[in-house]
Amino acid sequence: MNGLALIALDAEATFLTRPDGRITAENEPTPAPAPRMFLAGSADGNLLRLRDDVDPGAAREIERLVADEPPLAAPEAQPCFLPRYRELLDGAEPQFGLSFELPHGLAPAAEAEFVYSGAPAGEALMARFQAEGMPPQLAANGFGDVDEFWAPWCLAQIEGEAAAIAFAARLGPKGAALGLVTFPQFRGRGLGAAVTAAWTRHPELSTRRLFYGCSRENLSSRRVVERLGLRFIGPTLRLV
Repeated sequence: MNGLALIALDAEATFLTRPDGRITAENEPTPAPAPRMFLAGSADGNLLRLRDDVDPGAAREIERLVADEPPLAAPEAQPCFLPRYRELLDGAEPQFGLSFELPHGLAPAAEAEFVYSGAPAGEALMARFQAEGMPPQLAANGFGDVDEFWAPWCLAQIEGEAAAIAFAARLGPKGAALGLVTFPQFRGRGLGAAVTAAWTRHPELSTRRLFYGCSRENLSSRRVVERLGLRFIGPTLRLV
């Protein structure tokens, strides 16, 4: 599949959209506010999505300018018309990211016990958390209750303690985007890459294309990419 088709699948998983392609919200279990403009690049072309409240006149000019953008293919690529996009969107702030493809069936390179949602061990773990409360390291990192485990997920445990978790930050009919947290006391041991690899083996993801995204400045996420040798698709831009 070429890069343009991949970024279209990634965007389909990332956003809720109207039939005309306008973004209505981020595709989370509780839909969250979306960027006013999303631009993803690849060597095969660029993909634009605009939020549904962008002024029609501004939308037409943005669409015209994006049509004249060369393919955004390099990690540090920046749109030629970024200042004008920001002007048309009332000074919206840019957020630069990187998109990678995750192949299925990667082999974890670090030793851990991997627990999967939907499997007996995963169901037992959720029942224990519901009965006893969330472990402190999970609660401190935003997992206040079991509803915060966005399935399909995979949890890496070291000696029975939660070390890292990979989950479906965005889930569409044909694609899924990874969310990843390595808990502080377990960082620097390759567990982020290991649980990411284990997540790609989840049976519920077997029919979907898998994606890994991060900000350009997130060095720990980029180390996961290097450890797993992921295919770079292209840069992304959000104007929020």
